[in-house]
Amino acid sequence: MKEYQDRGFLPSALLNGLALLGWNPPHREDPNVLSESVGTFLKHEVLSMNEMEQMFNINKVGKSGVKFEE
Repeated sequence: MKEYQDRGFLPSALLNGLALLGWNPPHREDPNVLSESVGTFLKHEVLSMNEMEQMFNINKVGKSGVKFEE
């Protein structure tokens, strides 16, 4: 983690990125959100730990593996 911080990555940004690799929060399934402006859509992509905890549903985690590459 320190290596990423030294390179300028915020811990909250890493957490969001890793969480969204294999999980889709409920708003991603809402076609109205997808048709909104990019700014509004991006606002929904930055989630606090509390928001992730409240929205998380194990049944929405992808069943196939994800691959992370910088």
